[in-house]
Amino acid sequence: MAPAKKGGEKKKGHSAINEVVTREYTINIHKHIHGVGFKKRAPWALKEIRKFAMKEMGAPDVRIDTRLNKAVWAKGIRNVSYGIRVWQKLLGMHMNEAVIQGHNNIVIGY
Repeated sequence: MAPAKKGGEKKKGHSAINEVVTREYTINIHKHIHGVGFKKRAPWALKEIRKFAMKEMGAPDVRIDTRLNKAVWAKGIRNVSYGIRVWQKLLGMHMNEAVIQGHNNIVIGY
């Protein structure tokens, strides 16, 4: 029998946390704002988009891009679009150490 290797060399790979991960989603906002009062619909939609991003990417710090904010508010506070296509970018810790220590950062855009 051949001698067993002890402490063999391991391949060095990239950690998913330290890479930039981008995903695209279509979010059905209509089901989240159904039954919400008219004057709370656009702010509620932004909170639901933020919750969706936290659930999908698993990071606590979510930043909403200005273009996405303008797209949600484009038809006013009452008439929010039913569906919106967004991209989410998970930034690793090395990219935003100056902003927040020890957490990953998500940027959501339109």
